[in-house]
Amino acid sequence: MRHQERSDLESFANLSNYVKFAEHSPEVDKTKQAVHTARQTLNSIEKQILETQKVK
Repeated sequence: MRHQERSDLESFANLSNYVKFAEHSPEVDKTKQAVHTARQTLNSIEKQILETQKVK
């Protein structure tokens, strides 16, 4: 996993924990951006896995 992807997922997880444990309600724009970033990161990870499997 690339450093930026790891950082993005960590930020998403932290925001999720704030919402879950601290009853924090982030702004709608921040929530949408976090979900978008998480989707992009997961798609990138999936692509990397598929590329790795093709090489083997």
